[in-house]
Amino acid sequence: QHRIWTFERFFSEVQTVTSTTQVHIFHVNKAASIKVFLKPEEKYEHLQTYICEQTSVVAESQILLVRDTLLLSEIDDNTLGKNYPETSAEAP
Repeated sequence: QHRIWTFERFFSEVQTVTSTTQVHIFHVNKAASIKVFLKPEEKYEHLQTYICEQTSVVAESQILLVRDTLLLSEIDDNTLGKNYPETSAEAP
């Protein structure tokens, strides 16, 4: 069964997608890059959950670095996704 979105629902979903922050992560154990998409209002715990979903590394075992420093020295637990440092595939 096909569902048809209303015009409003479509643009709401587009807005959600275009407002997300891409966080590029290098998974050292598997030598692989992953991407996490944070909504503007999501916080650190959401990032950890999304990482766990893709890597099976639980939050307590995650060591997150950005530019050779701990991510939590750049942000705090309550920093919104829209304010996270920029990352790229080349500089996760």
